[in-house]
Amino acid sequence: MRKIQALLLVLCFVAAMATADQTNVSSVNAVGYVKVFCPGGGGLALVAVPCNPLSTNASFTLDELIGPNMTKDWQLTSADNIYLWTGSGFNIAFLSDATWGPEFDGKWAYMDGSAVLCAGNPAYSVAVGEGFWVKTQSANPDRTLTLMGEVPSDPNTSLPIAGLTIRANPYPVARTLSELVPSPPGFKDWQLTSADNVYMWNGAGYDIYFLSDATWGPEFDGKWAYMDGSAVLATNQVLPGQAFWYVVAAGNTNFWLTVDKPYLWP
Repeated sequence: MRKIQALLLVLCFVAAMATADQTNVSSVNAVGYVKVFCPGGGGLALVAVPCNPLSTNASFTLDELIGPNMTKDWQLTSADNIYLWTGSGFNIAFLSDATWGPEFDGKWAYMDGSAVLCAGNPAYSVAVGEGFWVKTQSANPDRTLTLMGEVPSDPNTSLPIAGLTIRANPYPVARTLSELVPSPPGFKDWQLTSADNVYMWNGAGYDIYFLSDATWGPEFDGKWAYMDGSAVLATNQVLPGQAFWYVVAAGNTNFWLTVDKPYLWP
């Protein structure tokens, strides 16, 4: 099996403490960022942000998450794109120039007869634990995006898993698939075609994993594996900033995946 090519990423925590002496009240914020590489020339990257918005919004707008840091143009086919999975297809956004008006310049938009700004439309927002595709156009260069937000402090994060879903590690700490998605709630079986699957993008195609039962040995029971003649336990990690497709098996039902916070802070 081909080795997964890890996304270029850097994780940084910056903690800031502010104290109001007159009220003896303190507040602590931890801001983190992850750098993700997006290949140019029509390349694709399946990415995510392992942080919460710095604003009061529940989800990131594309303007606050990515901003104008890609190639802009007046139309989908010549500007860089973001593909957001809806459960049955994609909402596609593009980085607009000023052709549609000065308020569009360097902002993310979508087409609905004419261009419409994405800001304010929740269908074009991204929450922690959600993945999305970044697509450059054939004439456009490589990009490295810096995705920044507040490091999650909640003891756990719950993510809905339904049918075919793009999900991600919701915390800025690398986790193995078996740490991230245990069984239950994941559905295990002895082969790819009857167990839950994870598809991880490697830059040219997918590395495919399944949630194994004990058929291949007791050490496989409830662990993620891949096929290479016979089953092999997966030891690779889901990195901060890396998203994946989750495919619910025909024998499983939709479920909520609860991921515990893997660090003691705060």
